[in-house]
Amino acid sequence: MFLKVVGMILLFLVCVGAGMFAAQKLVRRASQLEALIGAVGFISTEIRYSATQMNVLLARLDAMAEYGRLKIFGFCGAGLDGRRGLSSVWESALEQSRPYLSLEEADYEALRVFGRSLGATDVEGQLANCENCRALLTQRLGVAREDQRRRGKMYSSLGVLTGVFFLILLI
Repeated sequence: MFLKVVGMILLFLVCVGAGMFAAQKLVRRASQLEALIGAVGFISTEIRYSATQMNVLLARLDAMAEYGRLKIFGFCGAGLDGRRGLSSVWESALEQSRPYLSLEEADYEALRVFGRSLGATDVEGQLANCENCRALLTQRLGVAREDQRRRGKMYSSLGVLTGVFFLILLI
């Protein structure tokens, strides 16, 4: 009898935890999009005012706590060895950072578009690319916040209700 009660409590906690995890993933996505918008703004500022080399710029971004947790810039900086172009290194860095990020495919597509012309045009082209990426990511952030608002509570409630359902089923 004791093991049955312990098992029921554990099952309930697992269901609640799964709901909380799904809701937290929505919060992480919005936070990561905000950080990416800030990073693109930082890149834009560095290109405009100091013409920093891309490998130095990526190392700086990776060293900053708010951007380093995204892992993209560290992977990209590590991949720049002179044999491959920045766009292919950027694409590879996006794929390597997937396990660390909570982004959706449309978010990755906005970042891919950004990486395709990163470092490949003149200063004005780079700045336009940065502004385009910031606009796309800002739009995606609005969608992420709406998802967080609508689905976050639903996931938490669904986890609790699923746990209660299993408790009732096992009684």
